[in-house]
Amino acid sequence: MSHPKKFLNSFVYAFRGIKLVISERNFRIQIVLGILALVFALLLRFSSIDIIIIIFCIALVLGGEAINSAM
Repeated sequence: MSHPKKFLNSFVYAFRGIKLVISERNFRIQIVLGILALVFALLLRFSSIDIIIIIFCIALVLGGEAINSAM
């Protein structure tokens, strides 16, 4: 079994990474654009499956940006 301190440290490192990614200007811009896309989808009464697809696409873009920042 893993040592509890190592397990807790992994969360510390993960939160540091999230904090670093959020500090990136492009990531923040993409978050705002993703929220706008969701708002417009809701205002235009997109179907539930369309909204799920939009959320999935937003997650892919943000995940790609996080990988890009990590490199």
